[in-house]
Amino acid sequence: MTPTKADTTEASSTPPNLDAFFRDIARAYLDTPGSAGKPVVAPKEQLAVPHIWKNEEVQRLLKMSEHVALGERRMLRFINPGTPDWKYVTPTLSMSIQQILPNEFAVPHRHTASAIRFFLSGRSYTTVEEDKCEMQRGDLIVTPGWEWHDYGNESNEPGIWIDARVRHHRTALQRRRPSADDGDRRHLAPGWSHPLSLEEY
Repeated sequence: MTPTKADTTEASSTPPNLDAFFRDIARAYLDTPGSAGKPVVAPKEQLAVPHIWKNEEVQRLLKMSEHVALGERRMLRFINPGTPDWKYVTPTLSMSIQQILPNEFAVPHRHTASAIRFFLSGRSYTTVEEDKCEMQRGDLIVTPGWEWHDYGNESNEPGIWIDARVRHHRTALQRRRPSADDGDRRHLAPGWSHPLSLEEY
């Protein structure tokens, strides 16, 4: 029995017209990511813009906040002018300036993002997992993600600091971390009995 010869198709030695080639690719519902100088993943448009927050204006508004109810804490968050709806400095960084007045206490809370606090003026403290840390000018405090913490001021002057948090990818994707059981009522400060808040931002 004589074996049959397999059919073969010779590749054309003439380079195809690129426009026609890509049209044929699209009609065949195919794609060539990364070819022809195109990136495999198209970069996202950068919407955040450079901006300077003037200290004089920030301090003026922070002083005014002493007479305004802004929730449990007096916090002014820095917002990038290019992305006003995000409420962040950049897509992955949240920053604010916070003030706590004498004899004030902020409810214990926690959040998925790790945080740093650079103390600017006055005195106050933060309690992280029952470890009380006094804060004064020039101090840098790091709070690991998902650790319970609070703030308090036992001095006779306001405490002011810069707060910064790096947003997790899960936060940017609007994926929430499972919260603690509703019955969890840790007490970071003696005698505190208010329900704890859970934050994700």
